[in-house]
Amino acid sequence: VAALMAVPTPRPLLGALVLHAAHRLGAPVAGYAALVTTPALRRVAHAEVGGMRTGMRYRMASMTKPVTALAVLMARDDGALDLDDAVAMYVPAVDKMRVAKSVDDASHTVEQSPRMTIRHLLTFTSGIGGYNFTWMPNAPAANDVDLRWQIDLYKDLPETASLGDRIDALLVPSRVLYEQPGVKWRYGLSLDVAARVLEVATGKSFGDFVRERLLEPLQMHDTTFLGAALRRDTPPMATVMERKEDTGEYSRVEGGAFVDAVHWTPGGSGLVGTLDDYAKFGALLLRNGSLLAVDGSGGNGKQLVKASTIAEMTTVQFDKMLTIHDGDDGLAGVYWGYGGAVIADSTKMKIPLGFADGDFWWAGVYNTIMVVSKAKQCVVVAGTQLQRMQTLSQMLYYGAVMGFRNA
Repeated sequence: VAALMAVPTPRPLLGALVLHAAHRLGAPVAGYAALVTTPALRRVAHAEVGGMRTGMRYRMASMTKPVTALAVLMARDDGALDLDDAVAMYVPAVDKMRVAKSVDDASHTVEQSPRMTIRHLLTFTSGIGGYNFTWMPNAPAANDVDLRWQIDLYKDLPETASLGDRIDALLVPSRVLYEQPGVKWRYGLSLDVAARVLEVATGKSFGDFVRERLLEPLQMHDTTFLGAALRRDTPPMATVMERKEDTGEYSRVEGGAFVDAVHWTPGGSGLVGTLDDYAKFGALLLRNGSLLAVDGSGGNGKQLVKASTIAEMTTVQFDKMLTIHDGDDGLAGVYWGYGGAVIADSTKMKIPLGFADGDFWWAGVYNTIMVVSKAKQCVVVAGTQLQRMQTLSQMLYYGAVMGFRNA
């Protein structure tokens, strides 16, 4: 792997190299697309393999999270909220949630101290859970607090229930927090709650805020939340596939994918769009918040987001190692900004990925990934549509091979 990364690769061989590397790692990839762009969206490399195209629509899943985080920061810049505001100012139910003394015994609890803030939501240190990782390799069995969060969270709500209805159903006293706010990074539903905070603070629906303040100015015309995406015929939507571990065969996922939000707009998932569109979002981060100049010169134009806000989002805000599940160290050397991860020390990463310290990235469970590299001045966006990624490190490797040696 190290030797592969050390040799500059001709751009025409990009697609073949990625497939070769993926299969050498045993990764379940039938086809996917990838592109690398400059801050001005000039494409310097791309690959389209197995029928996948950069202009197809993909379920972005957790790649919604950086978009949500930036939306909340923009609302902060508008004066609608402060990151150190207590979440209970906007969602009162959160103050009734208590903290487990031990994750193995959810019946013994203490009060929150400190109170949960919006900053805790953006840094995933709120103590909120909600994701089930027992399917991942080497994941431990569910503990007592896990079981409180792994029940059908919205079983008593109609399909058409709003984001507000769902957050009210989520934040109930019986569903205790894993730990005190600010203690530990825990991947879960924090940004769904943040999206509801934004709605209350601004008086505008989360979906409308994202569309008006980010998607439309960036001309991300093919990016919507899933409900709206399913009402459109074009561009084509990539089919979600799954791979049988015993035979290696691929099959279409019938009846929809396992993480779908058709009737509401969660903050942690739900966006559907093209890789071409998402590259526009990544390039906004790389240009420090400015739109492209309208004269077509490729230079910077109107400032959409403060440069200081972009810097805040894409630098380390929580400086403890990220762990997807207890005992996992696959993200060594990686810390958290707001809504995405920051490479803090690339030398500690378990696979030599070719990333540079300071790169900002995140991925989605259907195997999509974005990397914004200020050091290399490029954006890498790649995707396939496989139900559940096999290991996060494999997807990171794809991102490195797809882009950084060819940018």
